Amino acid sequence: MSVKESSKLFDTIASFQESSPPDAFQLDKVLLDLDAFQETPQLLDSRLPGSVERLAREYDCVATGDRSWAAHLLYALAKTRGAKVIARFFPSDVKYLLKILKALETTQNTWQDRYVLLLWLAVTILAPFPLTSFGQETAQRVMDVANKYLGSPGKERDAAALVAARFLARPDAGPWLEAFAKSWESATDYSTRLLGTLATAARLFKLLDPHTVYNLFCKSGLTLLLDTDPPKDLAGGTVYERVVVKCLSRIGVALISIDDDGESPAELLDRLVEALFMRLSNPNVLVRHAAAKSIAVISTALPQDLQPDMVIAALDYFVIPQTEAQMDAVDTAAWHGHLLLLAELVRRRIEVPDWPRVQEVVEFSLRFTQLRLTRVEGAGVRDAACFVAWSLFRSQQFVPQAQNLAGCLVYAACTDSEIGIRRAASAALQEGVGRLAAGAIVGGLEVVQTVDFFALASVERAYLEVLPKAYDLGYPQLLDYLLEHGIASHAIHLRRLAARAIAILAKTYASGRLEETVQKLLAQAPSPSRYPARFHGVYYALAELCASGCLTDAQWDRTASLSLAVLGRDNFVSAPETAEAFVHLAWAQALAGRTPFSPHTLDMLLCSLATSVPAAQVEIPETSQEWSVIARAMKGGAPQEWTEAAREELEAARVSAGAGSRTVVPLNTVLVLGWTVPLSDATFNVLYEAATRARVFEARRVAIKSLSNSLFSQHNKAPDATDATDATDFTDASNTADAPDARVVRLLLMGMTDFTRRPGQGDVGWTLRRDSLAACAQLCKESLLTAVQRRAYVLGLLRLAGEVRADLRLTAMLRLAQTELGNAPVFEAAASLVPEFTRDEQVYEYYTAHATELVVALEAYDEQPGQNKSPRFAVCAFLKGLVCAAGAQYAAADTLASSFSAFAAILRLRPRLWESVIFPLLGAPTASGTTVRVDERVVLAALRVFARAVDANLPGLPAPLLYRVAIAGTSARSGAHAGDSSAAGITEIAGMSPVRAPFVATVLAGAARGGDARGLRGLLDVCGGAASGGVRQSVGDLLYEVVSEIMDENEEEDEVEDENEDENEVLEKELDQDWKKQINEEMLESLGEIDWTLEPSIVKSKLQSMYSILPLSCP
Repeated sequence: MSVKESSKLFDTIASFQESSPPDAFQLDKVLLDLDAFQETPQLLDSRLPGSVERLAREYDCVATGDRSWAAHLLYALAKTRGAKVIARFFPSDVKYLLKILKALETTQNTWQDRYVLLLWLAVTILAPFPLTSFGQETAQRVMDVANKYLGSPGKERDAAALVAARFLARPDAGPWLEAFAKSWESATDYSTRLLGTLATAARLFKLLDPHTVYNLFCKSGLTLLLDTDPPKDLAGGTVYERVVVKCLSRIGVALISIDDDGESPAELLDRLVEALFMRLSNPNVLVRHAAAKSIAVISTALPQDLQPDMVIAALDYFVIPQTEAQMDAVDTAAWHGHLLLLAELVRRRIEVPDWPRVQEVVEFSLRFTQLRLTRVEGAGVRDAACFVAWSLFRSQQFVPQAQNLAGCLVYAACTDSEIGIRRAASAALQEGVGRLAAGAIVGGLEVVQTVDFFALASVERAYLEVLPKAYDLGYPQLLDYLLEHGIASHAIHLRRLAARAIAILAKTYASGRLEETVQKLLAQAPSPSRYPARFHGVYYALAELCASGCLTDAQWDRTASLSLAVLGRDNFVSAPETAEAFVHLAWAQALAGRTPFSPHTLDMLLCSLATSVPAAQVEIPETSQEWSVIARAMKGGAPQEWTEAAREELEAARVSAGAGSRTVVPLNTVLVLGWTVPLSDATFNVLYEAATRARVFEARRVAIKSLSNSLFSQHNKAPDATDATDATDFTDASNTADAPDARVVRLLLMGMTDFTRRPGQGDVGWTLRRDSLAACAQLCKESLLTAVQRRAYVLGLLRLAGEVRADLRLTAMLRLAQTELGNAPVFEAAASLVPEFTRDEQVYEYYTAHATELVVALEAYDEQPGQNKSPRFAVCAFLKGLVCAAGAQYAAADTLASSFSAFAAILRLRPRLWESVIFPLLGAPTASGTTVRVDERVVLAALRVFARAVDANLPGLPAPLLYRVAIAGTSARSGAHAGDSSAAGITEIAGMSPVRAPFVATVLAGAARGGDARGLRGLLDVCGGAASGGVRQSVGDLLYEVVSEIMDENEEEDEVEDENEDENEVLEKELDQDWKKQINEEMLESLGEIDWTLEPSIVKSKLQSMYSILPLSCP
């Protein structure tokens, strides 16, 4: 992002006005562009004041549909830049005060409208004269509006709390302040109301003088915050705990500031501080940080001679563990919370009474890790330690033994597994070099330039490039840290990097310490069964030293004479990393030409390959990196008899899993056997089983890749993803004599549509789609596919033509353009576009602009006689891919926008495709009565597309079809066959996923606007039946909007009927729309007064007047 881009964005916003408001596409694009400034919001500051004021005046407190676009933009700016910043630029003219109050009292539109109006009210309420000048009831109206939204579960609560606090802090709000002080204890009956009340109190305490806080709120506040149990749904919650901490902090400052008969109320203060210290061990990091800041704020309010006592209290918690058992017993959350407290205290320049103790704690915390059963903890602790170091350097003029602390920071910056911590350590080091006297830290500016923000982005580069350079600048302790801690890391990839770094140092910068390094490694060689991690690190480091060629003959002999007696088969089975470390050492020695593979070494390798995962284990361990060296060993020429023995043992392990059980194939077996071609029958069976049954994606991908390589080795040709094949006539290859194994081809065709997602990594299946596409294209080029397989291949290409990833999309289009089916060229439109794809920088934009040409070509192909395929074979496949791209949950903004633009252009040209092609993607029956198997990802994408189409008012969407879409959207379940239950109405509302609810509601609103009473009935059912209060709130807002629009239609004059229209048809239409005429102002007002967060049964009872107007024909 840049200032130029922000100026362009604001120019676009400035073009919007009441006479020419933005349409849905323009508004969505601006909102997405604003989201891109989340990380650099300050770039908006230059144009922010004028734009906010202009948008506010354009909005003019008119919370209706034609002005809501301004509210959406103002909320987006507040979300990006911060509500406090945006609120400063709202017009403060007092003329807006009554208009805002009227809009909040009489109109309920979207929550963005309410939020913006409340923020604006919080500005106008600061008027420096009595509110009675606006009317005797103005003050009460302000408080009523604030109270109304303090119980809201949405963002309005935050803005309402700001309004209430500023109003109660006014000099003329005394009666309301006293009433609030007496009544705020009773807010515990309602969870959202309690949150709003506490948020108001936290802001209010900051605005009032300490004596007022003490007299009105202190005792009752401590009783509410410390002695009263919150509602069950709030107990322990992050939002509740944070607002409680904020209230306690400000009450604590008030207690210190007052003077009660010469003494401060120490007992109350002790209780309060004790409660804050307890929250330093809260499971949520946000609560811990809030508690740390609150204690630090209270500490700065204490007399200066008492402030160091708080530092001592923080240090008293830390007891450095000496054994693994003591380390396992450490409470990670509490350790992290007390580190945050120490950092906040030091940052506020409070005197540090015990420097050695502080440095000991920080240096230990920079290496803090805890190995749990399924995870490694400690990243937050290490990050907090960097925060403490940064605070020390920033706030203290003199830091004793700063060089020791700097060395620990350099090591953390070069070796930590988390990029954020590496960069945090670098920032702390930079602060020390810049703040302390010259020479206090060795290397000075040069070490800061070496341990650079960008250089630390890659952990591999940090280990192998940055760390050796830092060592050469005067940090010899880095080698000691690697030998003591690096090779014993819990993460296996870090142990490998530490070993490689040791070899680099020993060969270059630390060549004089080579003998010392070898001795320390040999002295650490532990039992693999007792210390598998350290054993792996030591042997891996020795292997890297052997491979580097820097060892003398004497050192080599000592390394080669390591006893292999400890490496029994049991150790290989219990710890796979043990086998990998040994194999790496043996392989490095063999490559150096000094130590060939011995029979014992081969036996160990065979044992490692035959290690089987228990059948009861549900997932395959992802150990591709651990076993890659074994694969290299086999590729390098392992004996044939040993390879055959390995295959036999693997087959025996597979069979021994038990008949009828789900066999789990070790991933290391899949990786290694992928190199051994041609495959024997036993090996083929193992790999095929991994490709079809493995639950870990990496195992499937590697197995399919191995089988594909074996298949092409039989034909002396490997697939090339970048190979531009010539057009091939498939009519000459319908019955190829040497066709490849049909099972492998089936796996490749399935791989073309693999969209596996992994938490934190997104779409990992794209690699399998890419490899499978390349393999199938090669088979197609060599005419090795049967007619059925060719059809499936083309289906996959069409599906990938709407792919989210641009590279796969382009590749699929290239393959389509190079392919011929039957007697005529396939997709001439695609072929004509390929040259433009290769030249145009905006590939997908050009592609979407010509999507209609492609659909026309696909329709022409579908209409060719004698193709022996289902109706709309090509069109359905392509549109399914395009729907998944246009409705993807995780995709770039430009991809979503351009995909939907292409989709909209196609459906404007062929509106009949809504019902014949798009609707069945929800699992609903087609015209022939057949149903399709539901894919949750496709269902969600189709629902999003339908919802966006309703907002965009695309043609071809009659109200009955939209209602059927809503029916299918609520009933479709992943892996099931969904049917059409429109006769029974919408069902399973309570169990409907909150992810689907907004899209289903939008579709129902479209049906209601189109005159289908069942659409209104569906909205009422969702409002009164959804399990989530947030869903009921959002759908309730949409219901209000729909009813308001219907009322506006009723107020318009009746249109003149077409003279040629039959009178019976006119009468029938009037009867069908009669329910709309019964909607009145009273119903609209009742909807505006409903609290949608109440129990569903209560909400449904309040909607009976709306149910009563529905026609009897509505289910």
